[in-house]
Order: sequence, then structure tokens, then C-alpha cells
Amino acid sequence: MPAITCHQVQYLVTEDVSGEIANEEREVDMPKEGLIKMFAFDVSSCPVFIGASTAVEGVAPNMMRFGPATIVPNNSGDGFPRMTPTVVPTTIVREVLTENNYENWSTCVKWYLVGQDLWEVCQTKDNIPDEAKDPEAFSVWEKKNAMALHAIQISCSGEKLSQIREETSASYVWDFLQKRAKPTFCFDPKVSGIDERSPAASAPTGNVDYSQYQGLIKALNRGKWNDIESFFNENPGAVRAKISPKGETALHIAARAGHVKVVEELVKKLSPEDLKQKENNGGHTPLDLAALNGFKEIARCMIKKNTELTSILDNEGILPVVRACNRGKKGVIRLLYNYTPPKELGPKKGEGKNGARLLGYCIATKFLGRRE
Repeated sequence: MPAITCHQVQYLVTEDVSGEIANEEREVDMPKEGLIKMFAFDVSSCPVFIGASTAVEGVAPNMMRFGPATIVPNNSGDGFPRMTPTVVPTTIVREVLTENNYENWSTCVKWYLVGQDLWEVCQTKDNIPDEAKDPEAFSVWEKKNAMALHAIQISCSGEKLSQIREETSASYVWDFLQKRAKPTFCFDPKVSGIDERSPAASAPTGNVDYSQYQGLIKALNRGKWNDIESFFNENPGAVRAKISPKGETALHIAARAGHVKVVEELVKKLSPEDLKQKENNGGHTPLDLAALNGFKEIARCMIKKNTELTSILDNEGILPVVRACNRGKKGVIRLLYNYTPPKELGPKKGEGKNGARLLGYCIATKFLGRRE
């Protein structure tokens, strides 16, 4: 059985971390021979590779020098990523927006927009001119909005652009990208209570009125722990109940929203087995959702409660570490890889598909490379 060979691969690169984290997580520093041996698999049918080389389908070799590859959705059904080179628009930013450079990116884009007299439209949410009453003012706003939106779009990586390309408001897009980069948590003692109060969450599962949980879901999405805790005090069973038609629990919703403190409080109330619950659509655990969105501290919190979570497959048979790698979530990949049992990535488990995909994604995103 042939295995992948790549002369450029020397070590699995990990980012510099604090001493506290370094003591908690083992450093990954694996020679390429050991990595290849662990992930040995037949790649003759893998579209990411041509034979045993690292050639990229649809990308000329001389194109790869422009920057790290970007994973783009693959609709062919074979489960492997397609790669495109990252082209950097030098007129606005030095690097397009990725998962790890929001602070520098936002500073450059903001001052570009200020200099072009476009920043105001990124701050305007409720004060948009009425087209019927003042068509001239609306026309000016519309043009500035389009220019600001375009500047933001061309400064994003392919993955980020795919998340905002349908939006038409520069203000909304700016806030969206900021919230994705900086998940916030609200611990305001003055927040209003949840309007809707539900009966016990132990209602028959065959005929659940999910509208009773609307207030709870709203509070979970906003990170309002006071409201959440108040709801649970009245309805203890709701802590572990499936509260949406998708089969999501409170932990699913909080993990996807990125509210670290809310997740920490929920995990305290749940048993290790409760953390294994899957939602109905993709069979994702809360850890899966944290991995997909790159929320490292949320993932760490759940793994501390139950290390078995890293081995749970979704409905497509994919591990959390592989999902995170496909999304390019570098910090979460390192954490999950350290806690995923090697046998789960080996060739004897599920025909080696997870190991094969992880290695392919690592090479595609250049997480594998020569240590500096």
C-alpha cells in the first residue's frame, strides 16, 4: 500500500503558546517518517494529490508561491478539500483576513475606510436615509456602502468571503466579522428576565412545543447567564433537554455562539455523558460546533469534562479534529490533535479516512512544514 511522500514535510508545526498551556498540552514535534507511518493509507484515489506528489488540482505550481492555500467547499461528494492560492490585495491590507490576524487586519481596513470617507457607513445601522423622502442622500449612502463593502470583501480570504458574500450592508458585515473574531460574553445583573417561561423540560419528546424555549435560546445566543440560570431554576430539566427542532441542547447553542463563560457554567451542571449528545441534522456534539468555529477555550472546557468527546464521529463519520482542520482553525486543531487517540486516525479505523483527510488538510493549509 503506497503512502504519501512529501520532501518538504519535516515536522508538524505548532504555534508558540504560553508556559501554562505548554505544560498542559504536550508539544507536537514529530519527524515526517513517524507522521507518515501513523497516517499510512492508499492515496491513489485522493483528488488532493496526483500520484504521490503534493500537486494541487486546478492550481498551477507557480501559483502556490502567493501565500498559504485556502480551503474551499468541495461539492463533488468525495469529502476532500479543493485548494486555491491566497492572493493578497496589497492596496488595502498586507494580508487578507484569516482566523488569526483580525487585530492587524481590522486596523488597516478601518483607516483605509476613514481615508476614503467610507467609515461612517460601517457605523450606520439605524440612520440610513429614506429613499422616498431624500433620494439624493440615499444615493450617496448607497454608493459609499457599496464601496466600503467591496473594500472589506476583497480584503478577506476565500473562507471569510464565503460567510459574507450574500450580505449587502457594510455595517452588518463589519460587525459580523468582529463578533466572529471576538466572541463576547454578557454578565449584566441588570438584564431583563426571560419573557417566556416553560413547563418542565421533561415533556413528551414526541410532541414538544419548542416555542416554550424561545426565550432561553435567545438568552443563550446573547450570552446572558442571569437569564439562562433563572430559566433553569424554574425548569431544571431544560439543562440537558433538546430545546430546538434541530435537536440542539443549551450547550450546543452556547458553544456555537462562542460564549465561553456560559459554556463553562453549563458544563458544571452537566454530566460527562450529557456532553455526548448530538443534534439531529449532522450528528454534531457541542465539541464539534466549537471545533468548526475555532473556539479553543470552549473546546478545552468540554474536553476537560470528558476526553472521549474527541473520538465521537458525526453522521458523516468525521472526527472533530478533522472538521477543525478543514476549516483552518489552527489553535483548535492543535488542542484536539493532542487529545485524539492515535488509533482513531490510524489506517485500521474506518479504512483510515480520518487520518487521510487530516494529513491532506494539514498539507493543504500548510500546517505541516519545515520548523523555522
